[in-house]
Amino acid sequence: MRRFALLVAGLALLAGFAATVSGGATQAQARWVITDLGVGTAEAINDQGQVVGERGWRAFLWERGRMRSLGTFRGLDYSVAYDINNRGQIVGSSFTVDDNDRDANQHALLWEKGRMHPLAVPKRHGGEALAINDTGEIVGWADELDQGGVGEPVGKQAVLWQKGIMRNLGTVGGGFDSMAEGVNNRTQVVGESGRTDSNEYMFDLTGFVWQNGVMRSLGRLSDQDDGVGAINDKGQIVGSRGGHATVWEGGTPRDLATTRAESSSASDINNRGQIVGDWARSNNRSSRGALWENGKLTLLPNLPRGDEAHATAINVHGQIVGYAGAKNGYLHAVLWTLKP
Repeated sequence: MRRFALLVAGLALLAGFAATVSGGATQAQARWVITDLGVGTAEAINDQGQVVGERGWRAFLWERGRMRSLGTFRGLDYSVAYDINNRGQIVGSSFTVDDNDRDANQHALLWEKGRMHPLAVPKRHGGEALAINDTGEIVGWADELDQGGVGEPVGKQAVLWQKGIMRNLGTVGGGFDSMAEGVNNRTQVVGESGRTDSNEYMFDLTGFVWQNGVMRSLGRLSDQDDGVGAINDKGQIVGSRGGHATVWEGGTPRDLATTRAESSSASDINNRGQIVGDWARSNNRSSRGALWENGKLTLLPNLPRGDEAHATAINVHGQIVGYAGAKNGYLHAVLWTLKP
């Protein structure tokens, strides 16, 4: 599941190395190069190589080696960009943080042709846009109001925006709340349904896939940090289940973790079936960026003297983005590419 981290400024670095893991054995391979994009987190990359994420409390767009801030909505303190499609449309949110460190006054946003547009949500209440497909359909969540449609929010509901109109997708598995995390070009939507506590944390999760008005369960997600994050145009779904990276094909889950893995999570899958996410050994709490391809797990390089990395997205060319710990102690947005 996508997460927004509050970060501060630091140094920029360039370097790379790689390690490949298969069946628990590790072999050094100088194939992958990691590029430091600066302090922040990279959340998505499209097939043109445009990258979006968050840097210095602001959503950014990175292209051709240059990073541009996307600003915030109507003077709010923070913003983050979560996804970008092949038409260059960007989605995310802008918000403030209240005294309890919770997101407040939150607005779901679309950036298009250099302009910022708020997305329709229930009056006076908020939401968040988490993914967009190439036809401009957007998914995320919006506040669920009481039955009268007024008053304070009572939870979150997965929503789909089509041509500016918001549609509530409902819940599954006995949950009261839901969140949509991914959408493909066939308008298949994936996410989680569960219950939200007083700190806006969702628990008792059930994964779902929604299509043509029908929400279907992908089964219970037993670990508190499990989630369903992305779906490609072939209908392959990725996320985590029981603390392990998982791919669902035809509704059937398959564990991607290898022996000696304490935990793992899959965050994205492209139309070639390449999957990216996180992986950690049982004797090392620091995670590594991971690529699963043709049954093989490849660990992506960390930044020099960095101790962790997370891969968040992959495009059709196999370019991967995410974030990694740097020697200055901060998280840096990064891009991984294969050497020619």
